[in-house]
Amino acid sequence: MLDSFENNSKKILDALTIGIIQTDSSGTIQTYNKFAMRYFPTQKISNIKEIIASSDLPNYQRHFKDLEVDASINLELRLKQNSKKITWCNLRVFRLSKETMIFQIWDITRRKQIEEYFIARGKYSAAFSVFQVMVLFL
Repeated sequence: MLDSFENNSKKILDALTIGIIQTDSSGTIQTYNKFAMRYFPTQKISNIKEIIASSDLPNYQRHFKDLEVDASINLELRLKQNSKKITWCNLRVFRLSKETMIFQIWDITRRKQIEEYFIARGKYSAAFSVFQVMVLFL
């Protein structure tokens, strides 16, 4: 049986999974925190190339148990929806206290398309961040 912390985490992630299904590829941020882009993670796990079913997202809480206070994890996921469509998503988890975490999730499909466009043309470098590319296209 899940304790209350794990149960609450599961409810939050279940709600966010519904948000993923409603998100399109326009690059619009889908998050409960309007200031999602205003802080940077202190711990980062990037480029997790794992395809998971969106219904399995709540199982990802195992990544968050050892997260320290004032630290965050940034996960890049490929979610397979019921329609079999694969959606690139970014999941950010920030631990405010031992009992409190913020979960943010948004569709990054458009960002991935832009990134692949520049990589294919040899115009992408680590110094030229994807965020800068997104700003150029707005």
